[in-house]
Amino acid sequence: MEAGSDSFSVAPAGGRGEDFGVPCVEEEGSRRCSRCGGSAWGSLPVCWACRTSSRQRSNGRVPQLCEEELRAVVRPLNKWLDAAHDVKQICNQSAKHNMTQARQTERKIKEEFEKLRRFLREEEEARIAAVREEEERKSRTLKEKLEKMKGEISSLSGTVKAIEQQLKANSISFLQVRGQISHRAWGAPQNPKRVLGSPIDMAKHLSNLKYRVWEKMLETVQYTPVVLDPNSADRFLLLSEDLTSVRDGDVERDLPDTPERFTSCAEMLGSRGFSAGRHRWDVEVGDNASWIVGAAGESAERKALISACPENRIWGVCLRNGEYTALESPSVPLLVRDKLQRVRVDLDWDGGEVTFSDPTETDATPLYTFKHPFTERMYPYFCTSCQYHPLTVLPEQVLVSADQSDESVLKV
Repeated sequence: MEAGSDSFSVAPAGGRGEDFGVPCVEEEGSRRCSRCGGSAWGSLPVCWACRTSSRQRSNGRVPQLCEEELRAVVRPLNKWLDAAHDVKQICNQSAKHNMTQARQTERKIKEEFEKLRRFLREEEEARIAAVREEEERKSRTLKEKLEKMKGEISSLSGTVKAIEQQLKANSISFLQVRGQISHRAWGAPQNPKRVLGSPIDMAKHLSNLKYRVWEKMLETVQYTPVVLDPNSADRFLLLSEDLTSVRDGDVERDLPDTPERFTSCAEMLGSRGFSAGRHRWDVEVGDNASWIVGAAGESAERKALISACPENRIWGVCLRNGEYTALESPSVPLLVRDKLQRVRVDLDWDGGEVTFSDPTETDATPLYTFKHPFTERMYPYFCTSCQYHPLTVLPEQVLVSADQSDESVLKV
């Protein structure tokens, strides 16, 4: 097309125009009409000349659209890759942590069973010693009685022999010693079998042996109604080996960021959740000056920093800045007569209540009661920023009794 012309010069049949079916240029790489030529070429990704040469024409619109589409496709893939790398790192970290936990658990199990074995060895030795002591005591008694019996036998044998001799003598001599002989005979034991000692009391040593050993074992072992869950503990928290106390360690530990773990605050849960019934546990707070004790729902937020309140699935009381409060929205001051040393938590899942009280008080008047219809599993909840005084779950007293009925029943 000539410059300024309003019509295209179309190639003859069989030429480039027929191949494309669109207006063509007379010279490769140039267009006679930028408006019309650009509109025509804009509908094709590559022209005939480009297809037959090593040089391709640039199309501005199509690559731009393709780039946007590809970026839209790549964007979620990159997010997935980032998440996958994070999960991979957590998995590697978890594998190492699992090995450490397994070795610690094995060591603790061995220590506890060694304590039980030591107790059983000592109990066995004590009971065998009791049997042998009874044996020695009764053997000594029998020996003493036997020596005494030998003397009496010798004496009575002489008496019998004297009587027999007098019987063979004349009647006058017999009458003279009759009174003396009769007195000696009357002084003899009436029943020699009475001097026999009692046998070993096997029933005393063997009756209900396992039960009595177990009953005594209860004096040396403890039952804790709540055991802390180390897998939910924030990285700054330090737990005791028996998983009954926790404090702030002030140093972040290298622990995997698993879904169970709290990561925004020094908080954690108990290892066992409750979805029915009534449950109670006592926590010794002592001189700890910054703590929260209570119960939390299974769905409570564990990663983001939130306020501890019922709206966030946490029901608790706390001590902070010297003030005791119930964690409502807003918080409610607690009327506490003396400094709390212990806090009792009563969870009534079916009744929808969490009640807090001071177990050291004789009347145990509730400090506060939350009312809420629970719909999920509830866990004991602990939070502390104190490095020197831990929160400790106290053991319960275990009573064992046998019901003296036709069928003996063990009650714990």
